Amino acid sequence: MNITKLNLNMEWIIVIVTLLVICVMSWLLNTKKLKVVDVIVINGKFVPIKVANDSVNYTPGQDLIKKWAESIVPSLIVSSLIIDHCTYFRPGSTRANFILMRAEARDNEGNVLPGVVFLRGKCVAILVQYTKNGITYVVTVEQARIATGKYCVEAVAGMLDGTNNPVGTAMNELREETGIVIPDTSVLVHLGKLYTSQGLLDEEIELYMYNIPSDENVSRLHNLVTGNTNEGEHIKVKVIKRDDAYKSDDCKLLALLARADNRELQVNNSV
Repeated sequence: MNITKLNLNMEWIIVIVTLLVICVMSWLLNTKKLKVVDVIVINGKFVPIKVANDSVNYTPGQDLIKKWAESIVPSLIVSSLIIDHCTYFRPGSTRANFILMRAEARDNEGNVLPGVVFLRGKCVAILVQYTKNGITYVVTVEQARIATGKYCVEAVAGMLDGTNNPVGTAMNELREETGIVIPDTSVLVHLGKLYTSQGLLDEEIELYMYNIPSDENVSRLHNLVTGNTNEGEHIKVKVIKRDDAYKSDDCKLLALLARADNRELQVNNSV
């Protein structure tokens, strides 16, 4: 009987010691001092930038973080940034095209805010329209998207890639993805901007519309293979009826159609 009690006591001691070891190890891991690799000014305050571990390849002075920091309103307080991962445009480049990070942040009432942020910066999307014999068509692009696991029909779009010239980027993307050359920037109609997923992404899309002159032969573009292969683009142009474009699951294309319809409605109501 005494031996049984002794065995039970030893088992409890082992369990308690194991739990204590786990708690201590967890505390040590959570309190491990992260290395500060950069600093950014947000609303007049210096905010340290740390890396989650030594394997994170972070180059100080990233434009993506600078532009994100400029967007923070004074009522949001950011105390530190932790970089989890960076990817770069090409081997040897020091300018990141994507950054996954965690912001330690609170609102002005002291509430802790969800801080996971995926930085990719600004981009543009263009609604390209063409009307012939009373039927309006939309020039779209089809390409494989591994994230969705399928081929997607989308609006012409592209990242600003370090520039701050959305109109110029829109013209370049149209030429690269469809072969369409815009004669003058004045033919691009600005339809505003939007965010794609405010809970995670900083991505802000500038929306434009271009109405192709009716005397152009747009049908020749259908199934044209285009894209910048140096950037992994393998694109096929698709000219579809505007009514069919509403069936798309591309949020950029649907937003462009909605903004264009709203603009036309406002114009008609003002006449």
